[in-house]
Amino acid sequence: SIPLEWDHDYDLSRGLETMTRALAAEQGDEPQGDEDDDKEFYLRGAAALTGEPGSLETHIRQLDKALDTSRFHLQQTENIIRSRTPTGPELDSTYMGYMRLLGECRGSIDTVKRVGYKLKEEEDKLSGFINLNSTETQTSGVIERWELIQAQALSKELRMKQNLQQWQQFNSDLNSIWDWLRETEEDLEQLRRLDLSTDIHTIELRIKKLKELQKAVDNRKAIILSINLCSSEFMQSETEEGQELQERLSQMNKRRDHVCTMMEEWRGSLQNALMQCHDFHEMSHGLLLWLENIDRRRNEIVPIDSSLDTDTLQDHHKTLMQIRRELLESQLKVASLQDMS
Repeated sequence: SIPLEWDHDYDLSRGLETMTRALAAEQGDEPQGDEDDDKEFYLRGAAALTGEPGSLETHIRQLDKALDTSRFHLQQTENIIRSRTPTGPELDSTYMGYMRLLGECRGSIDTVKRVGYKLKEEEDKLSGFINLNSTETQTSGVIERWELIQAQALSKELRMKQNLQQWQQFNSDLNSIWDWLRETEEDLEQLRRLDLSTDIHTIELRIKKLKELQKAVDNRKAIILSINLCSSEFMQSETEEGQELQERLSQMNKRRDHVCTMMEEWRGSLQNALMQCHDFHEMSHGLLLWLENIDRRRNEIVPIDSSLDTDTLQDHHKTLMQIRRELLESQLKVASLQDMS
């Protein structure tokens, strides 16, 4: 791999120093003072060569800063690539932070390319006075390093994105179940506080409501099971968010058990009310008597003797058709009793 560290034995300003002192020797004004005057001396030299005060110096300093920034961002990116890909609540902030870092990394690399290109143009103008080969080496080194880790960075991004989508679906399911359990608990609490009624129509409506709630519970069993099975993937973290998620999951299971318990208690209450309902007993007794009558009339005909005369067979046929109509007409009443029982 290409090292990210600075070559501390090389200073970008050396190329500028060589060029400036060469020019100063020709003009006879090479500085004799302290090194503190060197920067101003280099600036005057660059201005004399380019016609633009500090143009070369500015580009060198810009590249120096851009290389530092790029190395910093590349190191951060490599650290994240080597780290464990998160799977829990911290994914929301981690994914956004990683995408922001990649954007900053690309931006700093683009700056290195842009400033390096401008510096190359300045070098071409000063051909023979300055050699910035070491600068180009450091620039190309950083760019090549970025090109090498781009595939790994993309792979990491895809894994984080996939984990984020799974986490968001898990969190959405958990929130949905949580809200449904809260609403169902409130409904059951209100239903349980109602006075015990022995009116058959009231009992029928309440039993219908109970069956709707039971159907809703059954429809969510698979989701609740999935949440419990997948939860281990999202609770590996010992962070505060991970502990909060574990607590929410525990409360979800407790509330589900509470809902099931309340439904069983309400079912028992409705069954007791039904047993005390006079109309229900009358309907049940009347239906039994009617069924006995149907059986008696049918048994008088069946099995049919095919040797009977035509008129008798036609009478039997009419009787059976009448029984059939009565059975069809009573289906709603039978179904109503079955739903209540």
